[in-house]
Formats: sequence, C-alpha cells, structure tokens
Amino acid sequence: MAHEMEKHDSAMFGSGRAAWHGLGNVIQGCPNAEEALIQSGLGWEVAKEQIFLEVAPGQYIPIPGWFSTCRQDLPKDEAARVLGCVRQSYKVIQNVEAFGFATALLGQGVEFETAGSIRNGKIVYMLARKPENIIVKDDTIGEYLLITNSHDGTRSMQVFFTGIRVVCSNTLHAAMRGAKNMVKIPHKGDIEEQIKLAKGILGLADKYFTRFGAMAVTLADVKMTKDNAREFLKTLWPDGESKRGITFATKSRDEVMWLFNGGQMGGSQDAVNGTAWGLLNAITESVDHPAKITRTRNRNPLEVAFERSMLTSGANFKSLAFDRLVDFTGVGDGELTNMEVATVN
Repeated sequence: MAHEMEKHDSAMFGSGRAAWHGLGNVIQGCPNAEEALIQSGLGWEVAKEQIFLEVAPGQYIPIPGWFSTCRQDLPKDEAARVLGCVRQSYKVIQNVEAFGFATALLGQGVEFETAGSIRNGKIVYMLARKPENIIVKDDTIGEYLLITNSHDGTRSMQVFFTGIRVVCSNTLHAAMRGAKNMVKIPHKGDIEEQIKLAKGILGLADKYFTRFGAMAVTLADVKMTKDNAREFLKTLWPDGESKRGITFATKSRDEVMWLFNGGQMGGSQDAVNGTAWGLLNAITESVDHPAKITRTRNRNPLEVAFERSMLTSGANFKSLAFDRLVDFTGVGDGELTNMEVATVN
C-alpha cells in the first residue's frame, strides 16, 4: 500500500468496492475483527520506550517520566517507528484491543467495512456497521460506529456515530440535542474498566440514530426552490470582502447547486430531488469528494480527503451545515446544540 498512502500505512475496504476512490485493499464481504486486523495490516503492536538525552558524545541519560511510543514491526533505525512522545501515565491501547472493543459493543456478528491507519500509524481507524438502516423515503442510510485511536499521544480513543448514504458512500455528520455523537476513552487509568463503562455507547448510538432518522425524514418532506437553496448556501459560503474570497464562495456554491440540481448520486430519488435532504446531501458530496485536494506534506490526497471528511474540518463543516439547515427550514424542535461529547472517566 506504500504507493497509495504514507510508507508504513495500510487500509482495508470491504463490501467488494473501493470506498474513498480506490484507497486501500478492497476485499469481498465484510470481515470480522480477527480478519479485519489482518486484511487492514494493523496487526502490529506499540510499546513505550524510554527517551534519553545525549549529554556527551556517546553518553546518554534517561529523561524522567518521558517515553516514546514506537511501532514494534519496524526496524530500530527506521525513524517512522517513533509515533509520539508521552508521559509515564500514558496507557497504550493496542490495535487488537480497539477491534475487540468494537466487537464488545456490537456483538460477535459485527462486520468491519473499513480499517486502516494514517500518518504512518499515528492514527488508526475502523468503521463498523450496525445491522439496522435508516430509511428516508427511497433513500437508505447505513448506521456506523467510527472508532479512531491515536498512538502519538495527541488524542483519546474516540467513538463517533455517523450515517453513510448507501448510494454514494458519503458520510453524514449531525449534532443534535439529546443525541450525543461522540464518546472519548482517555489513554490513562484502568483501560479495561473504561471500556466496560463505555458499553453504554451503544445506547447513545441508538438514541442518536433514532433522532437523526426522524430529522432526515422531515428534511426529505421539505421542498427547496433553487432560490431557497442559493439563499441557504450563502450562510455557509458568504462572499467576504476580497476578490479571492468572493471567487471561492461563488465556486463552492455553484458546485453544490450543480449537485442539488440533479448532479449528485441518487439525485432523482424522491427523498433527494428538490428537497432540503437533497441539499444537505449535495453539500456532503461536495465536501467528501477528494478531487480538489492536493498532496499535503507528502501525504496522498486520498488520505487527506479521508481524514478531513471523517475526522476534522470536513466533518465539522457537515455538522454545521446540518445544524443551520434545520434552523433555516424551521423543522427543528428548538435550538440545536453543537457536537456534544461524552467522556468515559
């Protein structure tokens, strides 16, 4: 996989199709945890190793309380094996434990559609699908748990609830009152006990998807004229003052309008054609598409697109778009909050 991502990254995509435009190892069917660990190339372990300071040529002393997290499958002289610097209290959550966590949440029949790593293994992820779907008229949304774990000390293990539109594999993010869509498990304390407590995540996920499904069906009943759609898009991409800002905003709005006017996948569906739900999905498809992303810091644009859409700025933007569209159409039951976060302490 070295030609597709960073040198020591790998990925697996199930269902016999290449999600994310060909990124990763595509296999038939959706494997269980044990198979996904192998197919995704995540069968390596991480260990904490003491950090030393050179005080004289060839003479080193340990730095008290500081360790590096290191991949154990790479040679000692490979710089990429060092994933991060952490304190003594930091607890490593191995990849196999993260897969086991997903199995504990969803049961032995859990299937993994996606798993892999980015940044040479600093961040690993796995996408597990619940057996239920959300039906929005003639549109179908899969219910997923996205589990991410860092080995560089920058973030906790996190579980996101996200919907993925089956017809095009675009991810839908939404922040809703009373339906938390993320849970954090810190790298400290008794990890096993935290994971036991975190099994309540599945109940949170059920609440989230019930609420999200109801909002999606409601949005699919709201008709949007082209003028309404353009007016709303200006709330997401205002013109600004500079010529460059105006050009960017206009281009972004025009791209979404083309998708909204029938260019998006499944654009002829009753749930999508000329509806607020269709506008939301047009925005999502625009954000998820990696074609306009260029290589960044020697990282493959496909990898950058995945991280942006699932974990960072793109995910946040899609959540913002949902929140504002609900307000714009007046279909919400009161003011919606931003992303609510539950932390297992």
